[in-house]
Amino acid sequence: MDKIDITTTSVIRPEILDGTFESFTKYLFKQKSRYRLFINIDPLGDKNKIPDMIDVCNKYFNEVHYNIATFPSFPKAVLWLWKQTSKTNSKFIAHIEDDWIIYRDVNIDHMINILNKYKDLACLRLYKFDIPKSNHPKLFGKWYQYHKEGFYIAKDGSDQFGLNPVLIKKEFINEALPLLRKDINPEKQMRAAHPWMYDFIMKWKYGIYGEPGDKILVWGKRGKYWREQMGYKKGKMGFTSWVKKGE
Repeated sequence: MDKIDITTTSVIRPEILDGTFESFTKYLFKQKSRYRLFINIDPLGDKNKIPDMIDVCNKYFNEVHYNIATFPSFPKAVLWLWKQTSKTNSKFIAHIEDDWIIYRDVNIDHMINILNKYKDLACLRLYKFDIPKSNHPKLFGKWYQYHKEGFYIAKDGSDQFGLNPVLIKKEFINEALPLLRKDINPEKQMRAAHPWMYDFIMKWKYGIYGEPGDKILVWGKRGKYWREQMGYKKGKMGFTSWVKKGE
């Protein structure tokens, strides 16, 4: 069985990272030996705790590859992570940021079966709100169509790729890499509004894993309190890095 690569963008906050990995290995990444972790650690937080970050990673995964960035940059973090996965034999990449939790069991093999069946489906996101009891709900600002296998597809995928917890086809990432820039938020780059991205984005379809009436599956606000306590805020221009408040 091929390994699944996990990519994680992070800052230096081992306690929060531990909660994220504890949650996801309990409910989604259940077979420790099946996964390969790539993590980019941006130098925000207590640098003396970097070894603790690595200890947390090794606690939950047998194979860990990490990068300690010189300067914080969300676009460069994603680029580094995805370039590493392009060198592996994994067919699927699970992307999570360091401050998410998942609330209940998810069968990753079911997600893989869906992605294998629908050849033009790039990814399946885990939904961070309650899903309406509808086969045609509006999610992330766009209309979606429910498929009975247990997922939704965006009717207009021009701006529906996102990096909240998501399982992505390697083929999609390999096609994206030559197009991605280091100075723009990677989520904001993945939009058909950018001329250099239009053909690539519109070639694929984008899904959400879930069924009508499902309750919230993932939550990603745990890091917000840490950020406020440390005095950081999101920088301007679509968030490429955190900056100290007042700067």
